[in-house]
Amino acid sequence: MTIEVVTANDEVVSVRLVRGKPVADIDALRKYHREYYHANKQECECEHCTVKFSSQSALVRHQHRSQKCALLRAKAELEMLRSGQVVNIS
Repeated sequence: MTIEVVTANDEVVSVRLVRGKPVADIDALRKYHREYYHANKQECECEHCTVKFSSQSALVRHQHRSQKCALLRAKAELEMLRSGQVVNIS
């Protein structure tokens, strides 16, 4: 959402609202988030199908979308139930 703000010099400046707060330079904000993401990403491995991913977000997306991973996860939970171990279903 973009709003127009009148400055003290009677200039009309359009300011974008991000999460309800005004952000004058959206490109600087995007650059900051991109650099933060690349600085903090780390390699992750799926515990069910042992596939490696370059970031945590890729691992979460895989666990939600991959049918193979869902089947392996369900198979492991079924084996735990049959063996009598407690399963945390989430």
